[in-house]
Amino acid sequence: MAIVSELHASNASDRRLYACFLLTCAAGCVTMVIVYNWWSRFEDLLSRSHLVRPGSPSVYRLVPKRRTTTGTWTRITVTDRKPHQSNKTMVLVGETGTGKSTLINAVFNYVQGVTWEDNVWFEIADKDGDTRRQSESQTRTVTVYEMCGGGTVDLCVTVVDTPGYGDTRGVDRDQHITTGFLDLLCSHEGVDGVDLVGVVLKATDNRLSDRLLYVWDSVTSLFGKDLDRNMVALISHSDGMKPEDALRALEDAHVPLSKDQNQEPLYFLFNNRQTTPRQKRTVRHLQSSWQTSTDGLKELMDFMHKREPQNLKTTLEVLQERIRLESCIRKLKEELDGTDAPLNTDESLDQAVDHILHLDQIALNVDSLSTYVHLDFLIQKMKEKGDAEKVQKLEEMEGRINERTKTAMWFACAFTVGLKQ
Repeated sequence: MAIVSELHASNASDRRLYACFLLTCAAGCVTMVIVYNWWSRFEDLLSRSHLVRPGSPSVYRLVPKRRTTTGTWTRITVTDRKPHQSNKTMVLVGETGTGKSTLINAVFNYVQGVTWEDNVWFEIADKDGDTRRQSESQTRTVTVYEMCGGGTVDLCVTVVDTPGYGDTRGVDRDQHITTGFLDLLCSHEGVDGVDLVGVVLKATDNRLSDRLLYVWDSVTSLFGKDLDRNMVALISHSDGMKPEDALRALEDAHVPLSKDQNQEPLYFLFNNRQTTPRQKRTVRHLQSSWQTSTDGLKELMDFMHKREPQNLKTTLEVLQERIRLESCIRKLKEELDGTDAPLNTDESLDQAVDHILHLDQIALNVDSLSTYVHLDFLIQKMKEKGDAEKVQKLEEMEGRINERTKTAMWFACAFTVGLKQ
């Protein structure tokens, strides 16, 4: 017979949890007492946490070691990096409600070596849909989580979250997030490579929402073509089976994903039940759900370990080209509004078209909304100038625009109109 008890120290500054297993013989005599103190494994984390919910599992909210805001992006250092540890960087794209924040928490618990038997869970990111922190989370732009462990995975993982795209503040705010991403890549304190870009969606999603298509288009328009082998699907709320609906939705939306050895799109499965209270009638299902997430995280870490990280040289070039393009378009329209427009527009027009054609060669998302919105205008002006060769190239680009980009365009327009009403 096994007796299991959990003891929490009453002193919050010296919280200790002991799991005591008393193994007894049939006659009732105690033959062995094993006291397993797992508190020492998580001593540092517990000393910086407050108990959100006692029980099974006990849920703790962890206070980061450092939180710094640099211009348009925020870095949250949860645990410090050791000199020997390598680092892997992943960028997450997803809507509120898909489980993106839960996935960030799962990555942290995994690298800390938290297991099902520990009966504990640490939170570092606000749960999706948490109305208590909604106003706070909506003030963020690009957020970088730094988490290092010495447990299951003896490495550091940097998670770049892109909250706020397509929220209630409009498309102009999204440009601020894009600027924040550029600042992050250009800063010496930012990131110097990306190992993975993951789109987060639920296993039951049978179509990508207009908002998610807009978010995906906005984020992928920032990257260079060299990241195409590092893009994967991160499937939340999974039952452990192949997510047929979600994969079909991604295919229908023409979302490019890396392929496995069988030329199938790469995906990783996760469940979102880690904090669900464990009861007798649900514990077996919850343990299976926990294992689904553990397996998915192990496969994800293996993927990042084996796949070559992409340096951001081409991505920086893409970002700079997009900024130059916007500047040229703005300058061109200002010149057209002036009295001496015919004397000045040709140079600005040629420069704008050259930027678009260059992006067509180096950008991961060559058919992005940020390119599409300028094509009609540039085609018209090039026709007026009489440059048939460039008109043909621009019309070919416009002709291949897919439904994903058009849906993103519709969302951006409808959203902007809705804000003005």
